[in-house]
Amino acid sequence: MIALDSNGIIYAAESQYCYNPTTSYYSQVAKYSEGNGTTGNIVFGETTCGQGADQICAAGGLFIDRQGGIYYSDSSNHRILKITPFVSTAAIVAGMNGSSGSMTNQLNYPGGIYVDTNGTLYVADRGNFRIIMFPSGSSTGIVLLVLAFYHTLSDLIMDKVGNIYFTSYGGVSKFIPSSGFVTQLLTGAYWGIGRIQLDTDGNLYLSSTSMSNGIAKYSLISNTC
Repeated sequence: MIALDSNGIIYAAESQYCYNPTTSYYSQVAKYSEGNGTTGNIVFGETTCGQGADQICAAGGLFIDRQGGIYYSDSSNHRILKITPFVSTAAIVAGMNGSSGSMTNQLNYPGGIYVDTNGTLYVADRGNFRIIMFPSGSSTGIVLLVLAFYHTLSDLIMDKVGNIYFTSYGGVSKFIPSSGFVTQLLTGAYWGIGRIQLDTDGNLYLSSTSMSNGIAKYSLISNTC
């Protein structure tokens, strides 16, 4: 899983299995700068998967805010972490470490995340079938949208006027928080669950779970792929 900062630098949430001498699972966040080729700098990790402040597991989402803050959706630990580069411990900004739940201070296998210019954190709370936001500095969230139980969320992103686009088993949808209105843009029968990105020209980029569909570009202006 990758994310870009405002300077176009790539951050990657990486993981690997090691089978010798004992089976273990490692996770890390690496930074790839122009001119360094394929060699990245590890900014957090490499750590054995766990619940400690110095550990992460496979990522449900990764986001870099405008100040360079790294947010990591530590899905199997039901928490969102904020990582300070090259520091061995991370801070929990949402969720209860290792404990899932549906209260507004809990998460259940969180997926995609987004942080706006005010520092508000938005989470695709997959196991609770909801989008929940956490105001900057608050560990108590506000539920914005709850979907039907079979519409498990995967990823989300916000445009410059505050509309949220999200992927789920139902497809790709647009959610307007101010009105609560949801519009389905694409059905899940074609796209499946995938990742989503938005450019400045009003185009969504979608990755499908089906290898035959790959990555597609969808125009929000013309409503066509």
